[in-house]
Amino acid sequence: MNNLLKHFREFSNSFRFRSGRCPPSIGAQRVLASKHFVLLALVLTALSFWVLPVQGAWSFKDLGTLGGGNSLAVAINNNGQVVGDSYDREHHAFVWDAVHGMQDLGTLDGGDSHPTAINENGQIIGSSMLRSGEHHAFVWDTVHGMQDLGTLGGSQVEARAINDKGQVVGSSFTFGDSAARAFVWDAINGMQDLGTLGGEGDGSAAMAINEIGQVAGRSSRLPSYFEHAFIWDAVNGMRDIGTLRLGSGSYASFILDNGQVVGTSETVVGSSGTNPGYRATHGFVWDPVGGMRDIGTLGGLYSLPLAANQNGQVVGISATVGNAVHAFIWDRVNGIRDLGTLGGSESRAYDINKNGQIVGGSSVGGGEGHAFVWDTVHGMQDLGTLGGRMSSAYAINESGQIVGVSLTVGNGALHAFLATFSPVPINSLPVAKCKSMTTSAGSDCSANASIDDGSFDPDIGDTITLTQTPAGPYPVGRTPVTLTVADSHGASASCVATVTVVDTTPPTIACPVSQTVNATSLSGAVVLFGLPIASDNCSIASVTCSPVSGSTFAIGTTTVTCIATDGSGNTSTCSFTVKVKNAAEQAGDLTALVQNMPLESGIQASLAGKLQNALTSITDGKQTAACGTLKAFLNEVNAQSGKKLTPAQASQLTDAATRIKSLLGC
Repeated sequence: MNNLLKHFREFSNSFRFRSGRCPPSIGAQRVLASKHFVLLALVLTALSFWVLPVQGAWSFKDLGTLGGGNSLAVAINNNGQVVGDSYDREHHAFVWDAVHGMQDLGTLDGGDSHPTAINENGQIIGSSMLRSGEHHAFVWDTVHGMQDLGTLGGSQVEARAINDKGQVVGSSFTFGDSAARAFVWDAINGMQDLGTLGGEGDGSAAMAINEIGQVAGRSSRLPSYFEHAFIWDAVNGMRDIGTLRLGSGSYASFILDNGQVVGTSETVVGSSGTNPGYRATHGFVWDPVGGMRDIGTLGGLYSLPLAANQNGQVVGISATVGNAVHAFIWDRVNGIRDLGTLGGSESRAYDINKNGQIVGGSSVGGGEGHAFVWDTVHGMQDLGTLGGRMSSAYAINESGQIVGVSLTVGNGALHAFLATFSPVPINSLPVAKCKSMTTSAGSDCSANASIDDGSFDPDIGDTITLTQTPAGPYPVGRTPVTLTVADSHGASASCVATVTVVDTTPPTIACPVSQTVNATSLSGAVVLFGLPIASDNCSIASVTCSPVSGSTFAIGTTTVTCIATDGSGNTSTCSFTVKVKNAAEQAGDLTALVQNMPLESGIQASLAGKLQNALTSITDGKQTAACGTLKAFLNEVNAQSGKKLTPAQASQLTDAATRIKSLLGC
């Protein structure tokens, strides 16, 4: 799945599958690099559906662009993360997922960046131009962003593959750009030169790495200029795996987790006796026990593997007897098999997943080429286009999600696409999931609540709209609510749950201020007070106080507690005090009153003295003496009324003294 860009750069001659074009020789493959890169931008943009001649349909999602006119998708991992290139004047690598959409990976401070592969952890590799004009390889992840892998001393570096441990392989020029060397890189050890097999040019390139760190690629070797495929590991170093019969060069493209290597090799076919035969390029599968095995061709001179799965199935292109280019699949049991075409003359297979589903492109006649998916049950199925003349599928993950590129309506733009297969009906009903909710009423005695419990639409890319009836806010109590889930195609589902709104907010209550009154009898005093002020977000059921207003309060201090209760039984309390003064306190108050009256000093001193004597007698428990002193006080007040006391002053003093006498039982 992660090798598409490499394959396209090295093996694709044109998007329209021109017939009669042989693959490049082993020695020339490394210079095919980027001139076909723009073509890889071809596949699906807008959202459309194309019904297969089977029980289901493929849906295509336009992945959009980063603002330019074109985009292409080159790889997809099993988490549905897609990598590709969006471009107008500049190329920028992107990663896309269903949650975040298309994200620009940026560059290494230059103008362009191109992705190569993505692993299952979302790490992406590729190359980016620097301001100096050099091209360096990068690794990108969500934590560190784009990181320069450095070089082996030269100016050009290409990252070819990455495993799930984050080990990267590729090739880098050495000092002076005199030769390219295979490398393996990891975050701890950096870039390691894997060396060569020797030979003229002293060059090598690493093309693939498996999950146990074995590397496959190509290298120059002694005594000839021709390159040989190699396998490398940290224990044994680089080992030449040879060529097919009488071949002078070979090239390793993939390595499986079991150590099998897939690639191409020169070979000589048709030789017998004095007939030297002729040279051809064949795909091979190599393992350490059986060595290199020729996978053959479809009758023509060459076969080129373009992908392999962990089951050992190999797909790619091969020349036929008539020198057409056809997609093939190979396995050890059945050998090489022609996948056919969509009615045109040529086809190409670019990727295969563990289930044996194959994707690629095929001519359909009339100058058009369409993306296809192939399996053993349905054969080759046309995925159509987004309205343009061309499309091609380049990668498929283990879930059957396909990415590629297509011309849009009018053939004016290329857009990346994600294709997923849905069984009939094409549009699945959304799933409505409800849960009953209990919530507290707000300040207006109502509440909003969602009864959604994770409703969803099983179709990738579909959006849903949730509607509750009634919509809320909901009053205190139990309200049956219907949730309707509608998808973007008008299909809907519903469920019912109950919203229970409870009033948990206590009322507010404000008590009257505390009071101080004079006792009017030995029992105390009758005290009146207003009810507290109470309010509630819903309703007030009652406000009560104990003791109640109008009660006789005993001499001393009494706490009055008031309770406000709302309609749901929530309560709040407040309290205040009522102080009833005794005879001594009132005598003290009367003394202070006399001392503060504007009286002549003689009468003021006489009256205050009598009250002070009465207070002393009260304090000492001498009730009779206190009564006599108070009587003398009253006599003097009466005598001075209208003289040294105004009638009002006399009345005020008389009332207070008479009340004190009453408390003493005089």
